[in-house]
Amino acid sequence: MSMPEPARIERDFPVEELYPIALCEGNKKRPVYEIHKWWARRLGSNFRMFLKSTQHESGTRKEALWKSFYQNDGQQNLTLLDPFMGGGTSIVEATKCGFRTVGVDIDPVAWFITKKELEICDTEFVKKEFESIREKLEETIKTFYKTKLENGEFAEVIYHFWVDVIKCPDCNFTFEAHPHFKLYESHKKQYQVVFCPDCHTISEIPIDQDRSQCKKCRTNIEINKGPIKKAIYKCPNCQSQGSIRGLSKPGVPISKKIFALEYLHPVTNSREFKAASDYDNELFNKACEMFDQKEKSLLFPRNPIPTENRKDPRPLSYGYTHYYQLFNKRQLLSLSLIYDEILKIKDVNVREFILLAFSDSLASNNMLCSYAFGYRKLTPLFGLHAYRMVTRPVEGNVWGIKFGRGSFTSAISKMLRGKEYCANPYELSYINGKLKKIYTKENLEVMVTSDPRKWYNRDAQCLLINKSSEDLFSLQDSTIDLILTDPPYYDNLSYSEMADFYYVWLKDQLKEYNIWNNSSTPYKEALFVSRKTTEEHDRYANGLIKVFRECKRVLKSEGLMIFTYHHKDIKAWMSVAIALVENGFEVTNIFPVRSEGRSGFHSSIGSIKWDSVFCCRPTKLRKKKVLKFQCFGERINKNLLIWKKRLEDAGIEFNKADEKSLLFSLAVAHLTQYPVSTENVITVLSGLNSRSNQNIE
Repeated sequence: MSMPEPARIERDFPVEELYPIALCEGNKKRPVYEIHKWWARRLGSNFRMFLKSTQHESGTRKEALWKSFYQNDGQQNLTLLDPFMGGGTSIVEATKCGFRTVGVDIDPVAWFITKKELEICDTEFVKKEFESIREKLEETIKTFYKTKLENGEFAEVIYHFWVDVIKCPDCNFTFEAHPHFKLYESHKKQYQVVFCPDCHTISEIPIDQDRSQCKKCRTNIEINKGPIKKAIYKCPNCQSQGSIRGLSKPGVPISKKIFALEYLHPVTNSREFKAASDYDNELFNKACEMFDQKEKSLLFPRNPIPTENRKDPRPLSYGYTHYYQLFNKRQLLSLSLIYDEILKIKDVNVREFILLAFSDSLASNNMLCSYAFGYRKLTPLFGLHAYRMVTRPVEGNVWGIKFGRGSFTSAISKMLRGKEYCANPYELSYINGKLKKIYTKENLEVMVTSDPRKWYNRDAQCLLINKSSEDLFSLQDSTIDLILTDPPYYDNLSYSEMADFYYVWLKDQLKEYNIWNNSSTPYKEALFVSRKTTEEHDRYANGLIKVFRECKRVLKSEGLMIFTYHHKDIKAWMSVAIALVENGFEVTNIFPVRSEGRSGFHSSIGSIKWDSVFCCRPTKLRKKKVLKFQCFGERINKNLLIWKKRLEDAGIEFNKADEKSLLFSLAVAHLTQYPVSTENVITVLSGLNSRSNQNIE
């Protein structure tokens, strides 16, 4: 079987019909993609439709295309490569569609996540090993998360609320760094839970009330006027102001204290709040004493946080120099006990699945987690795709109980749900406002190898390689039918900085695979612009050229390359255009698709919510065409207006940032139709950027 030429995706794509499914998936991705955190995941529904549209001829009717979307088309005898695999969306979707797949990524955490998404999992065996860990550790860890009520009864803690303690450098007055004095607000029931800044007594008051008086110490509380606003403190004593960042020293983050708890009432089984007591502090101190006694034997990572080639100075700029400092001693003790038991599991596959769940739980069990007081749940680290510093961190129950988010127990359940989905995958249908799951009876658990020889010999369906795609020497020429990928977005996200948080816990277990074997993830080697210098831009642009060159080499002459991209910076688009032009790729179609849906990092006002999808073929020998610069802007603006009207007629939002990104992508696509030089590309896109900025202003 070979790819049809032209394929359905090169004629048209069902953008409007796919849009509501993308929105649904953007809010809640399918279980396989929730097994472990990865950033900027593209939507599986979009990638699946890309794949289906490449397998059908250009004249295929829309009804037939959608029928194929919801059915198992069997083994395709087609090969797919993703040179920027990331969290594995293209590899997972292609595997479901019957492709033989090759995924490449320089990041070892991405490699490990994708490997476990695809590998066969004996869920009953995993549950058995988890129960063994439960028998050994549940009672011990849960004793660290108890509280004593006024009537003498004990209750299980859901969350401990901590706060930074600031000593004013001007007057030496010590105060707590609260942005406000509320713990929770219920818009449904129209009340809020507030606390006293002096004695921490908890009260419930109407939601529209902005002042209160403590019922215990009679302190007047201005609920929304804490001494902290946007990382700037204002001393309640002398009124001096300053940056919180400047209060810490390297290796000495700002000290913290527990001031309140949320617990599960032992009789009513309801969630309640209380002020922290002497008992709560004594219990924490006991956990710290146990940690100190066991510290030398505990296996938590001692790795320093890398200082070079960083885009985000956090958490280093707040005094954190080692990863273990991001956890308090109770968290480190609990996590280390669990980690030690995981490493004792003899079956490698089962051990890795439980280790993957453990790794995912780390983001919810550290001291950079906040509390979404409007939703009554913990917000994990990387919820906003960065090392976000919070002055009021939340400590969850590491083992987990009925309520709470991100515990080890819930991470195990999430991983098992993901693998159960793999055993019986489904697609979403959204018709007349109704969401429906359609089970496809496809196979999503396959043999995975890191040895190209085994893949070429068909001993495995999936080949995963942990290295840079700038040199794919292990892949043979002209053996790939389809390339489907999502290149790094210039300077948007430094995956390596965030992935290193997980890698320091995983690296010793990954050594046996002979993959990335350094002490940290590839900060320097990853294709990413950490600072907008000429040197950084050139490194990114040259890296993209090399990767596309390798893609051209391994792609069959009749093969197709599809990739998604968006950006506001014209330099990012110059890099894409030059990589395409220099390697002889011609864009045969381009269209927008909704990316992460209504929620997530890319959802703020003014941010880009749509990806541009490039369909490319190796350039055929043809009569040379001459680019008429005077008609260039007119033509791409006309194409932009066509898409704006098409989406407007469908009642679909498309903002100014999306328009600009699509305009640049249309320009890139148009440039590939002509024998242009690198200098032409830079000149044309620079001029377009100037005109588009003037239009926006």
